[in-house]
Amino acid sequence: MRKWLTCAQVLLLLIFLCCAAYLGKYAYDLHHASNEYEELRREVAESVDASGAYEKHDENADTGDDANRAAAMLAEKNSDYAGWITVPYTSIDYPVVRTDNNDYYLKRDFYKSNSASGTPFVDCECTPESLNTIIYAHNMKDGSMFAPLVKYADKSYFDAHRSVIYGGEYKVFAVFRTSVGSDNEFFYRDFADLTDEYAYGKYVNGIIDRAVCKSDDTPVFGDRLLTLSTCAYNSENERVVVAAYAAAK
Repeated sequence: MRKWLTCAQVLLLLIFLCCAAYLGKYAYDLHHASNEYEELRREVAESVDASGAYEKHDENADTGDDANRAAAMLAEKNSDYAGWITVPYTSIDYPVVRTDNNDYYLKRDFYKSNSASGTPFVDCECTPESLNTIIYAHNMKDGSMFAPLVKYADKSYFDAHRSVIYGGEYKVFAVFRTSVGSDNEFFYRDFADLTDEYAYGKYVNGIIDRAVCKSDDTPVFGDRLLTLSTCAYNSENERVVVAAYAAAK
């Protein structure tokens, strides 16, 4: 009996050590990611225009423009750089990347090293002609990445954080939840390449119908849409999605 107790104790100790190592590595990854993105913010801060916008790099744009210089510097660090997203008065302030699939940056940082936090990325199905840009990022337990999006279900938070900067200013008009694989799942990912007026209306109406919070103003066909998606954790495979728009000029 004593021998079996000893074996059980050793097994429990090994399990404890493995869990401790995993949690330690996870905490280290979060800390490293936080420092990495803070360093990126410092590097570009002096090249950002007064609005706080980090523009998408445009090789044909005036290289003397502060925002474009910042974008060029970020594109030099990573050719997948697509833009910079900021939600004022929240912790969302990150570079955004894009590649030919939606898996690569789930567990990679801006420098393409392994990272639990990943990097916010544009849906690979979005096209330059699309009126909708979908950006995904993790909901990290330390409050980083897109974790603040879950707070948009509170109306006071929703009203106080309607501005989103991504190559220009967008206004949040709705937030909704949907569960992947559920009977009533809203396939918002199917609207990444959005150019058709009928599909545009279907998408916007689908968002509004499912909204847990929404504004009185809503987009009309021609307005650019920005869709931000993250995990909600209230139930298995649930997503919280914040939708914003920029009025056509």
